[in-house]
Amino acid sequence: MINTISILEYCPIETSEIPTIPLYMDQVLGFLFDRMASFRSDPTDKIMTKTMVNNYVKAKLLPTPIKKKYGVDHIKKLIMIYHFKNVISIKEINQLLNLLDKEQDNYDPYDLFLALQKEEIETLKLNKALTPKEDEDEFISTIRFLIRSDLCSRMAQVLLNNIEDN
Repeated sequence: MINTISILEYCPIETSEIPTIPLYMDQVLGFLFDRMASFRSDPTDKIMTKTMVNNYVKAKLLPTPIKKKYGVDHIKKLIMIYHFKNVISIKEINQLLNLLDKEQDNYDPYDLFLALQKEEIETLKLNKALTPKEDEDEFISTIRFLIRSDLCSRMAQVLLNNIEDN
């Protein structure tokens, strides 16, 4: 089971921590596996697989690797995709990434993602939104978190659709 404390202790991956030399698929997966360990519910769980990455390329979520190597921009997008894929559909992730790409003149998409992620982690730490109530059964807490996740996911979908409509 994922420890809620380990999720709140996650240190978002800064751009400066992403290798600047292009990496092969296995190296990218190893980097993500090591850096996102706090999200694994089991020590053997994979953060991402070769098949997933190949599917993201086919779905045009990710640019085609250059000579089978992935650069900083690829890794930034993979990190964002990882965090969004449990919340919104691949189609919606594609919409969101396209909107972010269009805004590149105003800000770096990953820097925006990183700043918001840090802000949300701090907010959750302060209001204890990811900490089960002390006197509450774990089963009830699980249902509570699923409901909260569902509501947040649906709100994000509505907002994303509103942006697309404008």
